[in-house]
Formats: sequence, structure tokens, C-alpha cells
Amino acid sequence: MQRIFLTTLIVVVSSTLAFGAGFFVLDLGVKTYGRGGASIAKADDLTCLYLNPAGLSKIKGTNLRGEFVWGIMDIEYQREEWQDPVYNKNPGDPLPLGAISTDFGLDDWSFAFGAYGPYGVGVIYDEDTPQRYAALDVLTLAPFLELAASWHPLNWLRLGFGLANVWLFRYDHYAYSFLGDNNTKYDITAYFWGQSYDTFSWIAGLIVQPTEKLEFGFSYIPEMIARLYGKLEADLPPLYAALLGTDVYKDELTMTTTIPQTIRGGVRYVFTDRFDLELDVTWTQWSRQDKFDIDLKDEPIIKDFVMPKDNQDTWNFRIGGDYQITDVLTVRTGYYFDQPAAKPKNLGPGGVETDRHAVGAGMTISHWGIDLDLGYMHVFQVPLKITDYEPAGELADGRGEYVSSFDFLGVAMNINFGNLAKAHRGEL
Repeated sequence: MQRIFLTTLIVVVSSTLAFGAGFFVLDLGVKTYGRGGASIAKADDLTCLYLNPAGLSKIKGTNLRGEFVWGIMDIEYQREEWQDPVYNKNPGDPLPLGAISTDFGLDDWSFAFGAYGPYGVGVIYDEDTPQRYAALDVLTLAPFLELAASWHPLNWLRLGFGLANVWLFRYDHYAYSFLGDNNTKYDITAYFWGQSYDTFSWIAGLIVQPTEKLEFGFSYIPEMIARLYGKLEADLPPLYAALLGTDVYKDELTMTTTIPQTIRGGVRYVFTDRFDLELDVTWTQWSRQDKFDIDLKDEPIIKDFVMPKDNQDTWNFRIGGDYQITDVLTVRTGYYFDQPAAKPKNLGPGGVETDRHAVGAGMTISHWGIDLDLGYMHVFQVPLKITDYEPAGELADGRGEYVSSFDFLGVAMNINFGNLAKAHRGEL
């Protein structure tokens, strides 16, 4: 009996650790959001560190860029018709970026260093509500620290490469009970928190410009094997504590999983000096994240085990462009469609992901070598009703109706120190 209780507990603790597409925002960048995500070929600001490092060679002089985006995930979840719906109460999460670049006065080279997302948008629910068996609090972070360079050897060719350390962090808090809604006082409250220190990656990019008006952009991020080192803890109610002889279960673990490869491509056409339009496609191989290997340190009762997953590959399509109204003001807009990595039968309120449609808009105000960017994106997720719930290795209950959306509102500033100095001397 003791083994049954604790085996169930540990499986539940580990089962929601899912780095699916629903846990990440769309790439990054205030201008990117305004263009509907279509920035792989344009790639002319320091968010190219993640989107396409070949674009660094477009950024001349010495630049400092800072961004702040506020991301909100709205979720309304109703498990049973006779139950009241529950809502994500997280007011939002900050999504910052900071980067610096310079060409050291070279014509064909540029270099950059930056820290940025993608970051997850977390959820927070009330404790005594039906979703507690899948999620109470969930947060995923995946910041990158990257050093990159770009080479422009030919008029029609730009190459870029970056090396990055990726710090992954995951926190889960939720409940489990053999009695379910019948008597919540017997719920087990479980916690997991873990992070990686030794996950490294690289990103390569290419921009080909066969004519003055046409550009093709490509970038690639390889598959990463991530190991999260952390702790799990569970508070046991009196009945279980008396049965098992302890009121708290604790152990340390290492969770190994795969962060899939991503391939991006885009084509951009410059109609005039003031107007461009870009179409991008992104593919992410989420099916490679087929399991979590759980290695427990002390193993007082439970031994190491494997959690199966059932993710699917995703395609993302984006279209967007800029229009420069004056030398000072540029406006932009765009649209994208995104597929979910998690299949509906595996969905849970800890990270809702369905087919997504998004629209974005933004502007840039440029003066004296300083660019001020504003951007907004709203992501519509298709409502779902799940009756056939067959999670891969999970015990959490994700049946019910989901209505969800995302909002991202951001501001960024880029300072080109050379142009700022020219403006100060009256040369601009």
C-alpha cells in the first residue's frame, strides 16, 4: 500500500513537466510582435540573436537595445457542466531582453552579446477549484545568454552564428487525491522545482539577397538535451501520513528531456524604400520530446522511472510588414497561425494550447539615433471541449471546456551611439 501511494504521488509530480509550445511565447521582440512574427529575413534589430543571427551584419555601428514585454495568458476552464468555471489569476509575466552589438569599424563583420527569452507565461489558480488536479501554479522560464557574430562576405550573402547557454527553470504546484472532488481534505499537495545549469546550444542563420528588392532568410536551432536538477516535495494529509508514517515526502531528482530542433524560413519583398512584406514558416520537431527520464537521488521507496509523452510536430505561418510614413515614424502589422504541440487528449489547464490565430500591430519613432518601438499582439486560441482524455502517463484530470487567449504588450529602445554622436554635432 505504501508503494502504491508514493508511486502515484511521484508520477503525478513529474507528469506535468511539459515544455510544449503552449509554455512559450512566440519567439521574441517588440517589432516581431508588431509584424505578426514575420522577421526571419528582415532581422534588422538585436532580436536577430534568436530569430536569425545573419541579420547582425545589417546593424552598423555600436548599439544598445533593451526590451520589456508584458505577457498575459487568459484561461477560462470548466471541467464539468455543474461546476463553476475557473480562471488564470496570474496578472502577467515580464519578458525582457538586453543586448549590445558593434562592428568595431569593420565593413563586413558585426558582433553581439545578449540575454533574452523565450520565457514561459505562468498560470495561478485558486486552490479549492476543479483544475487543482492538473495545476495550481505553473511557471516555465528558458532565458538564453548568447554571443554571436555575423559575416557579410558578398553583396548578396550574410551568415550568422551564435553560441548560447540556456537556463531552464520549471515550477509546478498542484494536488492529487484518490477521492477526487468527493472530499478535497484528502488531497496531496505536491511541488516540483528544478533548473538546468549545463544546457548549451547554438543558432545558425543565413540571408540571401538575389536582387535589391528580394531577401530570403533561414535559421536553425538544434535539438538540445536538457537536464533539470531539482527537488520534489509533497504535503500528505493526516490519513496518508498515518498510513505512511510521514507527513512530508521529499527527494531530489534529475529530469532529462529533449528540447526539439527548430527550422525557420522566410521571404521578404521590398516594394519601395518605405514598404516591405514578409512571409515566414517555422517548423519545430516536438515529437522528439517523447519522454522524461526521472532519476531520483535517495529513492527511499520509489526507483527511477520514465514518463512517456505524446507531443506532435508543429508548423507556424506568419505574414507581416512595415510602412515608413515619415523619416521619424514607421508603422507595422501582421498575422500568424500556429499549431499546438500537445494533442487535445493530453491537454491540461496548466498550459492550454490549441490552434492559434494572432494579429499584431506596432510602430517605431526614430530620432537622433534613438529608436523607440511599441508593439502589441493578441493571440486567439480556438475553444476546446475535451471528453476523450487520454494523457500519456498522466493522472491529472484535463477533461472539460477551455477558452483561452494571449496578450503581449511591449516597449523597446535602441540607441545607435554613432548616430547619436552625429546628431549631437548637427550632422543628422
